[in-house]
Amino acid sequence: MITKGLRAQIARNIYRSGYELYLFQRVEHPEPGAQFVTDMTMTFVPECSTISDSSAILLSPESAQELLDELYRAGIRPSRDVSDRGAQDMHLADMRKIVGKQLGVDL
Repeated sequence: MITKGLRAQIARNIYRSGYELYLFQRVEHPEPGAQFVTDMTMTFVPECSTISDSSAILLSPESAQELLDELYRAGIRPSRDVSDRGAQDMHLADMRKIVGKQLGVDL
């Protein structure tokens, strides 16, 4: 089940040398406020074992995007270029060859 309206917020904590991740959703009942994900625990699972679906926090596409936006806002960037630039770079090289041949110059 996808949790609708799950929000993410990231805060840098310089005293603890890390980032605090808050997952929550706003609620109006029984009174206005928010429900926060708390008490996450680590469970040992032997290799080649089946992992329960309930072990995952399933995010909607909107919630996943918000988490990425929050990480970016907190200053976290990809450690390497994770986009698919290889195909784009090859396409641009082909276009340079075509234009160069048409103009009679090396680009």
